[in-house]
Amino acid sequence: MTRVRKTHGEGFKFKVALAALKGDRTLGELSREYAVSVGAIQKWRDQLEGGGKSLFADKRCRSGTADERTIAKLHEKIGELTMERDFLKKALES
Repeated sequence: MTRVRKTHGEGFKFKVALAALKGDRTLGELSREYAVSVGAIQKWRDQLEGGGKSLFADKRCRSGTADERTIAKLHEKIGELTMERDFLKKALES
């Protein structure tokens, strides 16, 4: 008999992890209430604790990576167009 792995959405994970961080109930109680293993709750809680500070990070700093990717794509396109131009220029000369 095969067992189907249950997947949970981001909102559900956040709700459970937040309840675990509050500390008013034990992990065992939360596990029974939400029908999730204690290990999963611990993992989600740790992820929330570790990544929580990024919620308040300056958003302008993270946009630099998207700009760098766009610039890299543009440089690649410039290289392609330059090669095409040079090829056509040589073809017309001969």
